[in-house]
Amino acid sequence: LAFYLYYPAVDFIGGSIGKREDALAQWMTDAQTEGYLTGNITEASLNWDWDSLSYDTSLDGADEFYNRLWNPEYEQYDQNYAWCGNQDNSNMVWEENMQQPSGFEEYTPDIFTCDDDDTTTDTPVDDNAIMVNMYMAILMAFVGFVFI
Repeated sequence: LAFYLYYPAVDFIGGSIGKREDALAQWMTDAQTEGYLTGNITEASLNWDWDSLSYDTSLDGADEFYNRLWNPEYEQYDQNYAWCGNQDNSNMVWEENMQQPSGFEEYTPDIFTCDDDDTTTDTPVDDNAIMVNMYMAILMAFVGFVFI
């Protein structure tokens, strides 16, 4: 979950991204057929009772099958949506049939390490720095509301 601070303020009320229902239903049905998922899929979907489903990660292949949900190579599961709305309940953006992005450069976890020992320190961050950042965020929010 993320939010953008933008000035001047726009009539933005919220947004979401997720799997399309048909792709998620197909994945759940396939997972149940393979024996990884137990429970009533239809009831869970209708009542938003996801706790009534159970995915058995102890079975061979369970992790690989779960990851198919997020793998663009499995086109039947690679169906997503994005929505942004504004205050008059009209859609600012509605995008369906979005595929997972691919072909990007994978994040390297050690990009923030230094090769030169002289530039590293084990000194903890000063607590006052955290408080200053918090006060600045509150001040910026206040200024944004006052001048809207």
